[in-house]
Amino acid sequence: MMMHSTAGTDAFYRGQYERVLELAAAAPFARPNGDHEFFGLLVMRSMVELGLGDGVLDQGKVAREAGLAGLPGQFDPVLERLLTYYEGRGHELVGDTTKALASYRTLLEGWGDAVGEVPWVADTADRVAALEQ
Repeated sequence: MMMHSTAGTDAFYRGQYERVLELAAAAPFARPNGDHEFFGLLVMRSMVELGLGDGVLDQGKVAREAGLAGLPGQFDPVLERLLTYYEGRGHELVGDTTKALASYRTLLEGWGDAVGEVPWVADTADRVAALEQ
């Protein structure tokens, strides 16, 4: 299964988002190869890039139900925040501004002055500002 994740990561960085989803279909979000969280987030990002909001939200739900988010030793806090970011993007894609803003605001809590230092966190702040207009 590591092969799927490695090939999927390579496809992602080449912008081959459809290929990422093909490889992901052959393997569930939670795989025991140690990098399942990261690959699952690449799947979510690929879905965002392809405009598949429902897929992003489904993938996020699978991740949370599998216990991959917010459990010490199970999921890195930064990766959990990325999951929240992609859920916000999924909500945006399906037109649910209220839930998108809730996800984004949850993500921004605790970042303080560091918001501008991390590109996807800065994007989150920009998206909140745009959605609030």
